[in-house]
Amino acid sequence: SEAQIADFFSCARSFGSYLQESLHIPCRQILSDEYPDIMHRHLTLEFDNTVTPLYEDMELLPSKMVIGEKHLVNYCISDSNQLSANLYARYANKSLSTSSSEIVSSLMGLINPSIPSNHIINQYILLPNPKDLIAKQETLSKLLGSFSGIGRANKVNKEIIDEFLNECAKSNLTPVKAHINILAWGNEAELPGIKQEIINSLTYANIRARHNCYDVPSKYFASLPGAAADLGIEDTFTLPLDAALCLLLYEGADRG
Repeated sequence: SEAQIADFFSCARSFGSYLQESLHIPCRQILSDEYPDIMHRHLTLEFDNTVTPLYEDMELLPSKMVIGEKHLVNYCISDSNQLSANLYARYANKSLSTSSSEIVSSLMGLINPSIPSNHIINQYILLPNPKDLIAKQETLSKLLGSFSGIGRANKVNKEIIDEFLNECAKSNLTPVKAHINILAWGNEAELPGIKQEIINSLTYANIRARHNCYDVPSKYFASLPGAAADLGIEDTFTLPLDAALCLLLYEGADRG
């Protein structure tokens, strides 16, 4: 509705003002005549402003995607089991630290610099109704409890969910949905090396890599500006909001 659109723009302006006035981060509203070039660069994966992006053909298959001569590869973090049990706001970057000085970064900050190939880290935090999300987790807990006699895994998973629900109630935590994926590209001959770079980087951050081989195009299109709502809810996992914030990349990815 028009009221919802007006409310959205009001929130966006307030957020922009907060970034500039409180955090001293310069930002501006993108003008409508800038949209075509921005979308064109995302669609063709050409982010060098000194190069005019070409119109290129796309090959869309479940297991791969090709834009011109750029072959895409996608790795996802879509399950909490891929992460370590504890998440922190800052991690020691051992590759940059010395005996006399420690360099710290976010969890994604450990990954981003160690992937030299062209890549984008797409990060999503979804904010569904917390009461509905808690209710779904409670239903899942009861379902796993009823099947706990069939397999020990059901009992273990029920205990994990119950622990999460108890912590949310005890500490008044807000549950959210999250998803992270790494979209990288290069020519066909470079793909094996790119895949190994991503695996090594995720392993260094103690993250279990999952190579996405069945819906690469959908992850690509969900990463386009304004298309985040197209991300499938089945590729998200539930966690507290403060833990989800620990997964964000705060160091930036500027080329200069």
